[in-house]
Amino acid sequence: MRPPSSPLLATPLTPDAYQTGGIAWKVITMPFIVVGGGMDILLGTVRLSLWAVGRALSVMGLAWGTDQRLIEAVPESHIYAGDKARFLLREILFNVACRLRKSRRDVLSMRSVCQHWRSAVPNTNGPWLVLSRRQLVLTPGSPRITVLQMVKCASAAAAAADVAMAVVPCLSLPPSSATCWGAAHGLVALRQFGTNELYLFCLICGRSRILPPPPGEMIPHGIFFNERPWEPMATLTTNDLDDPACTLRLHFELTDLQDAQRHRWAMYPGTNAHDMRSLCFDDCVHFIGATSANTVVIDESASPRGHGMVFVDAPVATDGQMAVWNKYGHHVFKCSDNIYLCLLSRDPEDANVVSVQVFLLQSGYDLVPTNDIGSYAVYLGANKPVVLPAEDGSFMQRRNTIYVTDDDGMVAKGRVLSIDLSSREVSSIAFPNGVSMNDYGHASWVAAPPLDGSVWHTWHCNS
Repeated sequence: MRPPSSPLLATPLTPDAYQTGGIAWKVITMPFIVVGGGMDILLGTVRLSLWAVGRALSVMGLAWGTDQRLIEAVPESHIYAGDKARFLLREILFNVACRLRKSRRDVLSMRSVCQHWRSAVPNTNGPWLVLSRRQLVLTPGSPRITVLQMVKCASAAAAAADVAMAVVPCLSLPPSSATCWGAAHGLVALRQFGTNELYLFCLICGRSRILPPPPGEMIPHGIFFNERPWEPMATLTTNDLDDPACTLRLHFELTDLQDAQRHRWAMYPGTNAHDMRSLCFDDCVHFIGATSANTVVIDESASPRGHGMVFVDAPVATDGQMAVWNKYGHHVFKCSDNIYLCLLSRDPEDANVVSVQVFLLQSGYDLVPTNDIGSYAVYLGANKPVVLPAEDGSFMQRRNTIYVTDDDGMVAKGRVLSIDLSSREVSSIAFPNGVSMNDYGHASWVAAPPLDGSVWHTWHCNS
């Protein structure tokens, strides 16, 4: 992946230039730890390398194993960097970050240098909203996948709505021939367009893991799994994603540790009569799911799969004016040790009126209405719900708030809805110009887990 063009990087290099090596060429081809020392000599200002960053953080009480959000929060004034380092070309910084993308800690160290470096190096935390285009044929150079993130608006005209969605770069952009059909634990689930080839992909380090092809003529929709990769995954499949009333069937991955080519998806026993919409995992159960009938399904692990199922109906408040969404309307997720069911509804006569009902699943398998999910922000889409700890003062990770793309299968608007469960206030976060939900299919949220969290990323890019 190349950074945006610039006069410096776009200038053809002559044979002499390769032999002598211009500054730009040397900077982008040298290891970052060498660049840190080289800039000290060339500019006389930057005395920063990965070792220096680690030392600076340790002095402030932040070790390398500290959560990346603490690293991001290091004040610029607390880190030494000369004034001239702030004027390094953004393209150079981007290239160096791309070379470091297999180590999130190194990229986070770059973002800790100063505000200029932080703005030039892509965020590695998320949350991101991943959209895939519907069109069969795209104009040359048009990406099939677009990645959005919430940003603060700088224009005075946006004073009424100071947060908006914006297209952001990724250290590892998915192949232009792939479409996204789900996400979980910081990985997006991709499908090679026009084929049955499925795989998981990391937007940070670019590594992937092959998945079994979908069963028969089914189309995958949503990926669900625990953070431990040796446990079977689950997916929802359908035969028509364009039908808002389509039925989603639950499949799980049958694994063969001796032969990876024999992995396959199988219908989850006992669920073929149920339209599954969302899944989560917990101790002592195979899975907990939500159906389109406003029911929670619990498959207890004391029995074989499909033989210990418990069905709990949600006490949905009756309101003749509100209808539960067909798409993105039913979700089950876990915050700390609590399991919640979330139902989204819309007024058929006024598309701007949206409401949410949240239920807490208690130990006796009772669903109790609640307006509090604790100090968490939850992101809902065609994926396993993303649950992140709330951050004080954050405009995109607010406490007790649900974020969801405004697309119920009948009404699709280019915006994200931010729903405060305490006040029931619904805020609109607009998509950027040129990004319309009419051009895109399903939307998936993805966020990188903590540096010392998910096993997936411990193996891949958390070093």
